[in-house]
Amino acid sequence: MSKTKKSSKKKTRVKKTKKATYRKGSLGNAIREYFDSVGVDEADYDKSREIALSIMPQSKYSKSHFSWYKNDYRKRAEILASTKKSKKKSK
Repeated sequence: MSKTKKSSKKKTRVKKTKKATYRKGSLGNAIREYFDSVGVDEADYDKSREIALSIMPQSKYSKSHFSWYKNDYRKRAEILASTKKSKKKSK
């Protein structure tokens, strides 16, 4: 019978750090809340960029994103207003 030697090297453990969790849609919701509080026309790009980076640090939020969110916000507001008018007429 031969005995096998155990290796003398110890395995090093790597401590895993938690990644920042991002939920789908939270960036858009945060920007829309900012537009609600300030108003779309008075919204500032720099402030919205700060909000975007606080929600999603790896975000590449640019002026084109800002203008897209403004246009999307306006379209949603128009759709919401038109559906409210049509509901009132049907009553």
